[in-house]
Amino acid sequence: MSEVSEMPSTSGSKSPVVLALMPALVMVATFMVFRRIDGVGLMGFDSYPLILTARIDSWSSFLGTFTEELMDGRYRGDYYRPALNLSFALDHLLWGLKPMGYQLTGALLYGACAVSVGALMARLLRERIGAGVLAATLFFLLHDSHFEVIPVPARRPELLCGLFACLSLGNQLRTKYLAKRWAVVPAVWMLLAAASKETGYALPAIGVLAVILYSPAGSIRDRCLHGLRVGIVHGVFVLLLLAARISVLGGLGGPGEAPGMAAGPSSMELTTVLFGRLFVPQNVVAWGPLVPAFAVALAASVLFACVYSKRGRSALAVAGAWMGVVGLLYGISRSIEQWYLFLPVIGLALAVGASVDILEGLLLERRKLFAAVIGIPLAGFVLCQTRYSPLLHDYPEWNLATSASDEFLEKLSRRVDRSAPGAQVNAPPIPLWYPPPVEGPGLRGGAVLEDYSVQAWLELTYPGRRFQVLKPPYQTQVQPDAMAIHLTRPYSFESSSPAASQ
Repeated sequence: MSEVSEMPSTSGSKSPVVLALMPALVMVATFMVFRRIDGVGLMGFDSYPLILTARIDSWSSFLGTFTEELMDGRYRGDYYRPALNLSFALDHLLWGLKPMGYQLTGALLYGACAVSVGALMARLLRERIGAGVLAATLFFLLHDSHFEVIPVPARRPELLCGLFACLSLGNQLRTKYLAKRWAVVPAVWMLLAAASKETGYALPAIGVLAVILYSPAGSIRDRCLHGLRVGIVHGVFVLLLLAARISVLGGLGGPGEAPGMAAGPSSMELTTVLFGRLFVPQNVVAWGPLVPAFAVALAASVLFACVYSKRGRSALAVAGAWMGVVGLLYGISRSIEQWYLFLPVIGLALAVGASVDILEGLLLERRKLFAAVIGIPLAGFVLCQTRYSPLLHDYPEWNLATSASDEFLEKLSRRVDRSAPGAQVNAPPIPLWYPPPVEGPGLRGGAVLEDYSVQAWLELTYPGRRFQVLKPPYQTQVQPDAMAIHLTRPYSFESSSPAASQ
């Protein structure tokens, strides 16, 4: 029976070393990440608005978790993410405004994502829990781009969407669900992915492809029919969520039209930018053409090895579909941010795991030359991708940005405390954006505070009082009895914090 029609079974080889190592590695990595981000504040423009609008203090606010627009319309664009709202509501219930609690949630979600990536890799490799599963999990744990996501509560949608999508796909490939004509549990997990981030609406397509490749049905026609049934189940749940979204937003919603967007890069150009950043990590640009060279060599060698080994073909197809669907979706949405790499990195980790599984198969077959063809570029590529992992390299940017944010909020608080209701207060210089380093490894840049995040912080800190945050030139009419907070020039990290540019 060919690999495509072979049904996954629990009788696949399971390395006791890998089974023992995996939980330990994930726990150690999660602890190390939490130690790194424990002192980081509530970074990101959207963190305070998300906390303010998602918190639950009454029955009506609980219902609002599922019936209100994300951030109650405080952000440009219209989004509906009830699963994200619920996660912030739980954090606020447990921690209030203590950053440590939100960072703990981020670290735990990172660890849970790593476990789900490893479990999904095992399903894709037909329960061969060996070097491929270990490689995929380690690659995900070590990837350098995660520090753009994990320390920033506002970027939690990436973590939630990735976790739920992996759980959905992993469950879809379980023997008992592949044997069912209509499996509901995987569709529920994908519903949660879409309720965390809009990318989840497109990810069921990957599940359909995976079922076609891994279905126990014998013929191509039967496997396609199996995939069609899976698509119908996912479609029903996605349509239910989409109907709720349209009802809440009054339409499909999405990002607002940014200035110059119509004249900006095309969707395909933006997709190319995303894949360029994916294969040339932010912190190894100094390696010049080495990383793209390794990527091209690795792709060629993997395709070459697939001719001689049946192992890993289907897993590579699913990993490629994951990266392709996410990349094209971001291109079509005309929005590419550095933290958007998180979801494609999951697909890349699966591709690395499948490649290592192919390499393992070649070594077992004593095809040393073919193993070298794939092993050498693979090792170089992984080294380039993980050299500056946040587990191995110290990134001070978020801590410096936290210090600037805390200083700003403390000064603003003192000025508010000294002023009477209805007064006009000039805020200190606001730290807007942490710039990328001029050279060397570091973040591509990080959001700190904006006018609407200061507004949300004031409402959280001074319940019952009215505030109106104004940006220059202050032409907006001030609301009656509201304290007007005039934002002044942005804080300059370069001049005020020399370490920030190092």
